[in-house]
Amino acid sequence: MKKTFVLILSVTALFLMGNAYALNITPADSVYSGPETSQAAINSILDSYFDPDLNELYKDNQGGVEVGALAGSYETTYNGDLSGATIVYNGIGDYIGADAWMLVKDGNHDPGWYLFNLSDPNPPGDLDQPPGALGWDGQETLNLSGFWPNGGAISHISLYGTRSVPEPA
Repeated sequence: MKKTFVLILSVTALFLMGNAYALNITPADSVYSGPETSQAAINSILDSYFDPDLNELYKDNQGGVEVGALAGSYETTYNGDLSGATIVYNGIGDYIGADAWMLVKDGNHDPGWYLFNLSDPNPPGDLDQPPGALGWDGQETLNLSGFWPNGGAISHISLYGTRSVPEPA
């Protein structure tokens, strides 16, 4: 009886963990997008939109390499038609903190990019979060879908924010 209870509890916990630690994101969740295809032009817009303390901490170039200070902390896998991706925190090292943003770029379509406010909508302190904060904790899986499904493709994904250090086990 005790073994059955432990087995049921374990399976239930795994099921809940698998569902509770994923944030599903589509273009409809974006707070800003634009027709620009040049990364320099997009960076100019982001510079006026972001807090100056935010940095690009992770970037995955589809078909290329991951770069940035947290390249060893995340892994991105794209779906077959490049209209979606999954970003997973691997549990190793620092992660992006409560003030977090994501850029998803195509570059050959209009819009050419989408910006997402992944931040905690109710951060501690006196920070006022702009609308659209999705409440990502920097560690849960990000599931992206529905980007340029008719001929477009994600060219890269960038995560911006400040670093958080994991608590010791």
